Amino acid sequence: MARPESYRNITPKDCCKTCVHRFVKHEYEEGDTYLCQYGDTEQRPPCGSVFMGESFVGLSEDEWDAAEKEWDDYAISRRVSEYGICDKYERRV
Repeated sequence: MARPESYRNITPKDCCKTCVHRFVKHEYEEGDTYLCQYGDTEQRPPCGSVFMGESFVGLSEDEWDAAEKEWDDYAISRRVSEYGICDKYERRV
């Protein structure tokens, strides 16, 4: 059987993991979270990562909830697989 015409032989180096548009949230006990920031015009809110120095520690409970909601609202539509690929891919130099 022949490969579909849309088949692309993609190696892990040509994916979201190496794209210039990606942001990676690192955390100590969780896996990395990849986000696509292609075309973003707004400033990224703090992600809450202790590892990255963007922790919400020190905030009141209400401030924590607001910061967490702001991050979740920002991140939910931008999450991608580290090995995803799209037409907007540009290699990170």
